[in-house]
Amino acid sequence: MKKFFAACAASLFVFAGSVQAEEAAAAPVEAPAAPVEAPVAPALDVNALLAAIPEVVAKANDETLVSKVQVLEIVKPAVENAIKQGATLQPEMITNFVYEVANSLAMRGVLLIEARKAGIEGDAASAKAQLDQMKQAIAQQGGEEAFAEQLKQMGKSEDGLLQMIIEEGMIRAFSDQLNAAAEKLLVAPTEEEAKAFYEENKAQMSEPASLSAAHILVQFPSQAPTDAEKAAALAKLREIQGKLAADGSNFADLAKEFSDCPSKQQGGDLGEFPKGAMVPEFEAALVTLKEGEISGPVETMFGYHLIKAGAAKEERVVPFEEVKERILDFLKNQKLGEMAQKQLKDIMDKSGMKLMIEAPAMPEIPVAAPVEAK
Repeated sequence: MKKFFAACAASLFVFAGSVQAEEAAAAPVEAPAAPVEAPVAPALDVNALLAAIPEVVAKANDETLVSKVQVLEIVKPAVENAIKQGATLQPEMITNFVYEVANSLAMRGVLLIEARKAGIEGDAASAKAQLDQMKQAIAQQGGEEAFAEQLKQMGKSEDGLLQMIIEEGMIRAFSDQLNAAAEKLLVAPTEEEAKAFYEENKAQMSEPASLSAAHILVQFPSQAPTDAEKAAALAKLREIQGKLAADGSNFADLAKEFSDCPSKQQGGDLGEFPKGAMVPEFEAALVTLKEGEISGPVETMFGYHLIKAGAAKEERVVPFEEVKERILDFLKNQKLGEMAQKQLKDIMDKSGMKLMIEAPAMPEIPVAAPVEAK
């Protein structure tokens, strides 16, 4: 089951990336026929936007749940980093980001309260081990100063990050308790439900036609081989061909010893692949062979090949019995996910959690004007 509650505790935003994505989506498809002067946008006053955040951002039963300081701890370094990277920010981008951070922190705060009510205590030793692993991984990538820079971008001290890891561990433990309770209450999906799902989604239950093969490759020495180079490669392949047993039983051994393809490590085995995956000359030769048969020399852009055919499969709809267990697992996880969402909603409703900032307005979706009949 997805750890729905634990996910609420994660850091959810990569601000600069989302800004760049919005800019890309808003880019015009075609340039105007004549130059048009764009209206000058008012200068973005980040400080004024952030100053407008109320001192108490979220409450639960009239108790402060999230403060302005907590929101700014995340928002301010993220916005500064986005500007530093050259992102063009609009006021609504920042206000939307503030709201999402506030909502996430509020939900996280409620879950942390519930975890403590359930008797869950923080595991400082485990959190310290996680922090040490994080520091080591970051140092390996960017040196000793990289971790300090990461903390700066997060707007946290090392002790603050450690406390966050402790609290996220508590929320995960609370999530596990809720998941275990949901498992006990779950009414397992029936075979009839699985069959109904199978019939409704039969189009997604097909397997494409596929081929399989092994090969031995003598590679050309260059992308534009001379006639002499081609002749030498062919002579080498014929020499290998002469070493083949009558039944081809030593094909894998010869591939390991002589093939120039990385597949030599698997005895030349290329595994199963869809039709059209290989270069045309290779596939054209392969489809003429029966399973276990070995071709003569086949020339492609890569060199000369000896091809040993594997099993070929036609496109088919997978029978219900082959996918029944996977469907039952999917339906079970789907039900547990729905139960988790309901549990989360119930917890938030009972907490009396209230955000003191307004939710951002949803963008209006333009409706195309009707086309008049002519």
